[in-house]
Amino acid sequence: MNTHLDPSREDHYRLQEVAHVRTMAHRLRTANPRVVVGGDFNAEPGSAVIASMTADGWQDAWTSCGVGEGLSYPGDAPIKRIDYLFLAPTLACHSAAVLETRASDHRPVLVVLREG
Repeated sequence: MNTHLDPSREDHYRLQEVAHVRTMAHRLRTANPRVVVGGDFNAEPGSAVIASMTADGWQDAWTSCGVGEGLSYPGDAPIKRIDYLFLAPTLACHSAAVLETRASDHRPVLVVLREG
């Protein structure tokens, strides 16, 4: 499942949006426990938006298996980590990387899952 949350400076709208993302993701996870929720959350680690995802049991793939800070924005010289892949508890992360490309204003985050 992919998302792009509000880019404004305040978390107010993102918190409303992430509540809907969590509801939809939960429905997907009920039907198929192997779900990944990803995209531009426009929120940095430690924010209330990210805390709401992990409180629901979603694993931040970068925290699970990434090395370094995982900075992906802006694409030409990243200084922020606002792009995430959250894994359902049934999935295991093998590795995570931020790819060096200028295909977008963000650098892509690649996660490799492992059997388990």
